[in-house]
Amino acid sequence: MLDLGKKAIDEYQLGQLRFDAEDYLKYVERIITDDPVTANFILTNKISALTEVFFNIRQIWIPAPKERLSKIQEISPEFYNLLKKFYKEEITLNDKLEIAQQMVSVVFKK
Repeated sequence: MLDLGKKAIDEYQLGQLRFDAEDYLKYVERIITDDPVTANFILTNKISALTEVFFNIRQIWIPAPKERLSKIQEISPEFYNLLKKFYKEEITLNDKLEIAQQMVSVVFKK
């Protein structure tokens, strides 16, 4: 049987994925001051998951983690540049949250 590629994500599932990403970021916004360690943990995990969603939305097989950023750079320099900013050492948690919110918009852009 031929490999026909990844199945398209329907509009309902796409909406659920976006809601999930935005909901986590709203939660981080609520706890960022009182529990910055949890906020950072959730942000970091959500951004990693968002890189997978990026490929799924575009019906592209998800590259291995060590190849993922270079593939994102090829497909979406805008998303790649936000990832570079997010993972800088000297960035504040509030800046990370703001960048993550921008990433959601870029990932779900058609």
